[in-house]
Amino acid sequence: SEIFAEAMPQAVIQLLILIGGGRGCEKCTTPSVVTALASSCFVLALWCTIITLEGKKNGMGFVEYVTVVFQGSFNFVEMLPAIERGTPSGIKVNWTAYKFSDEGPGHVAKALNAPSCRLELLKISKYTIKDLDRYGCRFLGGSIAQSENHIEIIVSRLENEIIALFDKYDVDQGKSLDFEEFVHLCLDIKQNMREPCLRSDVFMIYEELADSVQHEVWQLDLQVKIKGSLEYIGLLDYKLPLQHAYETGDLGLMSFLMAAEYDKYSDDHLAEFEWCVSNAITSGKIREALCLCEHKGVPLVVRMESGRNLMACDDDGKSDPYVRVSIFDQQQVTNYRKQTLNPNWEEDLLFIIPFEFMERILHVEEYSNEFEEKKDGDGFLYGGGRGGDQGGTQRGVSFAAIDVDSHVVTGLSMPAYTQKAIQEDLKKQYNQDFEFQVAGSQADIASAMASGQPGLMKRATTDPSAQSSGQILSDEAAHSNANKSHFGNKSGKLSIRFRVFDHDIDDDDDFMGSYKSKIVMKDDTSNYHQKMITHKLQNNQQEEDFDCGVISYRIYLNAVQIFQNHELHYIDKDIEDRPIELFHTEVKDAQPVQMADVFQM
Repeated sequence: SEIFAEAMPQAVIQLLILIGGGRGCEKCTTPSVVTALASSCFVLALWCTIITLEGKKNGMGFVEYVTVVFQGSFNFVEMLPAIERGTPSGIKVNWTAYKFSDEGPGHVAKALNAPSCRLELLKISKYTIKDLDRYGCRFLGGSIAQSENHIEIIVSRLENEIIALFDKYDVDQGKSLDFEEFVHLCLDIKQNMREPCLRSDVFMIYEELADSVQHEVWQLDLQVKIKGSLEYIGLLDYKLPLQHAYETGDLGLMSFLMAAEYDKYSDDHLAEFEWCVSNAITSGKIREALCLCEHKGVPLVVRMESGRNLMACDDDGKSDPYVRVSIFDQQQVTNYRKQTLNPNWEEDLLFIIPFEFMERILHVEEYSNEFEEKKDGDGFLYGGGRGGDQGGTQRGVSFAAIDVDSHVVTGLSMPAYTQKAIQEDLKKQYNQDFEFQVAGSQADIASAMASGQPGLMKRATTDPSAQSSGQILSDEAAHSNANKSHFGNKSGKLSIRFRVFDHDIDDDDDFMGSYKSKIVMKDDTSNYHQKMITHKLQNNQQEEDFDCGVISYRIYLNAVQIFQNHELHYIDKDIEDRPIELFHTEVKDAQPVQMADVFQM
């Protein structure tokens, strides 16, 4: 911009001197002025060409981009006009060499919401979000997730990281690598990230990056590809970016990827996310675990260790046992172990408890008062209010409100099976399908009822002055669903159900036994994982004194305890996590694939 701004007045002055015949400038000869003017015009022409090409690349015309140049490019986000206007150069964008300022994410959000936006792929690096705080990273990722287009995110390695490794393995210091040197560089990169590295993969990357003359990989070529490539390149880009962010403790990159819903891209991304969270919980990295689950809930891990003397279900006196573990409406399953009655599962099962469920099991006194069960003569389930009316009758608060005319159920957040049970119960009574809508809180239901508009949602109540619209939910359905969703949970206990089955390929799996654990959440659970818990299984399908065997497990509630003490503020607090060194065992069929020898096929 400085060269372009200086060349313009220089050319004008030189032209005036030439037209005036050199008057006022004794040392200016015609040849020297013509030469200087030609030089200035060449510079202007060169920079006009560059500005035209750069402007077109950024989706802007010449005049628009000249304005940006004259302003010194302040607050200008590279490639953003192309993204907003949906030009061909705005479909795939490389931002690895661009660094956002604080205002950048806001401009990006505006561009991504434009109707003409066609962005499909975005490459970034740690440098891109280096100056953003965690909230800025989260906002940027959220803007990408809310875009109508599915935007693929690729995280590239830093240029200086590649150059440092290049210099390390460039034995002859020729700024190029032959195949043997390139293999060692790939091994170093992949081993540090515990990414898979096979000879076939290395050969394909080498063929892609090597020149066709000397058949070597040049450092300059790698630098150009890092800044300009618009596709995934195995050596230059992270195969497991979320794992890299977790292992390096980069909260900003983790917040960005999770806000962008990285875990929803594919099953592989989901497996990467689950491994990171499980590893964080079992190794005591609670800050990283809460950061990864910030938009979901609070994570806990159930480690299924083993079973002993389990029930034989096959004709040969053996079983193929596996365990289903349930918490609220979530269920996780271990792999089955073949032909054994004494299986060693040694698997970590991850559960992420939604925040509204955490309120029910942690803030016990407040919650139990708010949802105290009260049953009136009409057969409804009520939640007791905090105060009574003048007559001393406690005003009831329903957990679901029904608009019979519009066939709509409005209730507090509850598991899917609870919603379905309510809808089925109403369909039996009214022979109509009811739509379920989730209210933010019981206050939202009460506020809607207070307006008194015709046809508004009606609710059951213990207040005799209120008019009920008749039986909305049967007593049996109300109580069963309230128990399942833990409404009215006064005990402050977390219930975890273990069910053991025998895997059968040709027939239904046989039930082998179950156990239900209840953990008092008022107690300090930060070290709950230190004790191995062993319990005897029960099976009501067998005789009362039948021995179904025992199961052993550990439960990691350290993140739950931290959330109870600090909530999500812990992520940004200057508090050091306490690492867990005990009980660290290998997680089977859950951890990303380990490094393979580069010379093995």
